[in-house]
Amino acid sequence: MQLELFQLDEYHKDTDCELYECRTCKEDLPITSYQVRSDRSNYRVKNCLSCTSKESKIKEQIRRKAPTRPDKCDCCGKSMSYDAFYLDHCHDTKIFRGWLCNSCNSGIGILGDTIESLETALTYLRKAYE
Repeated sequence: MQLELFQLDEYHKDTDCELYECRTCKEDLPITSYQVRSDRSNYRVKNCLSCTSKESKIKEQIRRKAPTRPDKCDCCGKSMSYDAFYLDHCHDTKIFRGWLCNSCNSGIGILGDTIESLETALTYLRKAYE
């Protein structure tokens, strides 16, 4: 159908039995090796179950060592309730960076989680305001 031309293949659709590459381990695995997303029942996460489990254990270890959650986002300073914070950590070194609100956590992640990508976005915005 025409609508299918415009749908992003961002998540693994649950309708076919092809192999998909795990974003983390890069292995080609069947769809049953991926967890169903909690917010979209017909899509699955991009990491296989094994990698998802390992990442969860790492996050829990980081969370146990992290300082107490503040009442403000460590990035933008917006006041938040205690349970509204996301644990931010370096995905390479597994080191805690701070407690972020959803907007800051999503923004940094979407922009690639690198200083270079954030500087590129900043350069773009500076040009737009000149």
